[in-house]
This record gives sequence, structure tokens and C-alpha cells, in this order.
Amino acid sequence: MADEIDWSLTTFEGLRRKQQEEFAALPFSEKLARIEEMNEVAEMFETARAKRAADEAANAAGRVRGGADPLRLEDSAPPPSGRT
Repeated sequence: MADEIDWSLTTFEGLRRKQQEEFAALPFSEKLARIEEMNEVAEMFETARAKRAADEAANAAGRVRGGADPLRLEDSAPPPSGRT
């Protein structure tokens, strides 16, 4: 068998060690770029979390951004009629 499986990578510890080795081998500029990308992703998740929390608070107070509560049937438009 030409390609032997490195079974040490099948554990959390082994994979984490491999990731750390690969990161350590990167040039500084690449490390900095990756850290900046991770920060952008973290900011995106924080923005989404804050928006979701605000939407849930507004929904709990009986208000939904954009108007009516989508879960209340009486607020929705009646179905179109005109079947022939």
C-alpha cells in the first residue's frame, strides 16, 4: 500500500497537533492574514447573534421588524380567490 494512513490524525489530540504544526510552518504574513480572516468571521457571527437577539426581543414584545407578526394569521393577507 503506497499511502499509509496516519492513524494519529484520527484523534482530537493528533489532529490538533497536526494543525498547530502546519500553522507554525506558515510565514508570518500568512499567519497574520489567517488571523485577520478569523476575526472577520468572528465579527460576522457576533453581528448575526446580536441581530437574532434583537429580533427575538422584538418578537417577544409583539413587534417584528417590517410590520406584522408572521405567526399571526389575522395579520396576513387573505388567500387569493378566483378559482374557476
